[in-house]
Amino acid sequence: MSTNKNNNQMEWFKQLRLNSWEVEILIVGFVLVVLFQLPDLVTFELQKTLYSASWESIQIFLYGIGKAFALLSIGLSIKILTYSFSTYLLMRGFWVGVLGLSSVYPDGINISKLNFNKKFANHIRKYNFNNFIVYIDNICSSIFAFSFLLSLLIISFVLLGFELLVFIGIFEAMNPNVVEGSLYDYFMWFLAFIFGIPALIYCIDIVSFSLLKKIKWKPFAACYYYVDLIFKHLSLFFIYDHLYYAFISNIKRRFVLLVVFLGLGLAIFQRVPDEYDFFAEKDYYKSTNVMQYFYYENQFPKIKKGHKEAYPYYPFIQSDIISSNYLKLHIPYFPEMNAGIKKVCPELKELNDDEFGANEKIILDCINKRYTLFIDDKKIDNDFIFYNYIYEHINLGTYFMVIPLHSYFNGRHSLKINRIKLDSEDVNDESKLNDDLVLSIPFYLFRD
Repeated sequence: MSTNKNNNQMEWFKQLRLNSWEVEILIVGFVLVVLFQLPDLVTFELQKTLYSASWESIQIFLYGIGKAFALLSIGLSIKILTYSFSTYLLMRGFWVGVLGLSSVYPDGINISKLNFNKKFANHIRKYNFNNFIVYIDNICSSIFAFSFLLSLLIISFVLLGFELLVFIGIFEAMNPNVVEGSLYDYFMWFLAFIFGIPALIYCIDIVSFSLLKKIKWKPFAACYYYVDLIFKHLSLFFIYDHLYYAFISNIKRRFVLLVVFLGLGLAIFQRVPDEYDFFAEKDYYKSTNVMQYFYYENQFPKIKKGHKEAYPYYPFIQSDIISSNYLKLHIPYFPEMNAGIKKVCPELKELNDDEFGANEKIILDCINKRYTLFIDDKKIDNDFIFYNYIYEHINLGTYFMVIPLHSYFNGRHSLKINRIKLDSEDVNDESKLNDDLVLSIPFYLFRD
C-alpha cells in the first residue's frame, strides 16, 4: 500500500514538473504587469527618503538609511525581474512556436525533399525537434529561477551593508560625544572592520561561485566555515542556498556571467544613442535656458501621484508664464538642511525645540542669510516666512516669500537661488562665506 502511494506521489511530481511551464507563464504575466507599475513609485519613495534624511538622532538616521537600503534593493530587483521575465516570455513564446511546429511536422525535417549536398544533409540530420524543445524549455525554466536567485542575492548583500551601518551606529549611540581620532574612535572602526572585512570576503565568495570553499587548506577551511555559517544567517542566504548551489553545480559559469553582463548592458545602454544630442538634459538645473515642469506650481496637476516629482524637493514658483506683478517662491524644507543652517547660524537652538515660537524670528533671519536671490543680475531683499504647503497628495513645509516684479519689463527672466556655503567653521569670517548656485528658474513675464 505504501509503495503504491509513493509511486502515485512520484507520478504526480513528474506530471507537475512537465506542466510547470503553465504555472511559470501565469506567474510571469502577473508579476510583469505589477512590475511595470512599481518603478516610479519606488523611485518616488527613495527620493523622498533621501531628501528627508536626518542626523538629528542615530535612531532616525538608521531608520531613514534602512528604508533607503530596502528601497534600493527593491528597485534593483524590479529591474532584474523586468528584464529577465521579458526575456523569459520571448523564449517561452519561441518554445510554444517550436512545440506547435513539431505537432504539424511530427517527422521533423524532410532531408530527401531538401536534396542538399551530402555534407550539409549529414549536418542537418542531427537536428531533432524533441531535443530542441527540451533544451529551450530548460533555458526558460533556468531564467525563471535565476531571476529570483539574483534578486534575493542583491537583497542579501544590501542587508549586510545595512547591518554594518547599524553596527557602527550602535557604538556611536553608546558614546555620541566621541572625538575623532581618539582611542574610542579607532576602537569603534576596528570593530567595524572585524564585521565588514569578513562580510566583504563572504560576498566575494558568493559572487565568485563559492571559489573560497574550494580551498583545501584545512586552517583556512576551518575558519571560513564559521564565517560562512554566521553570514549566511545574517544575510538570510540560508533560506535559498540550495537554489544557489543547484545553479553553480549544474550551469556553466560563462553562461551565468553572460546573462549578468547582458542584463547590466541593457540597464546601462537602454537609452537610444544620440537621443538628446540637441536638447539639454534634465540635469542642467543651473542653466537659465532650461524650464523644468517641476519648477512651476501650475504644472503640478499634470504630475501623476507616485511619480518622483510629485513630492517637490526643488524650489518652485507659481507659473512658467507670470501675468501678475509678483512671484510666489517656495523653498521646500527637509531635515537634511538643518546642518547647513546651523553652520551659518551656530547660535540657533534646535529647530524642534519646545521654545520654537520664541525662536521664529531668529530662525527666519538665519534663512534670509542662508539664501541670496537674484532676478537676472539684480539682488532681491529676502523676507521669508514659514508656509505649510498642501496640494492634493502633497503636505510639505516650505520657506515662502513674495517677490515684487513692478520694475521688470515683459519678456524672459531668470530667478537665481544661491545658497551660502561655509568653507570654514568661522562664520564671522565673511571671506569664508561663498555663494553656491542652487537653482535657476526661467520664467516669462507678460502682464495682462
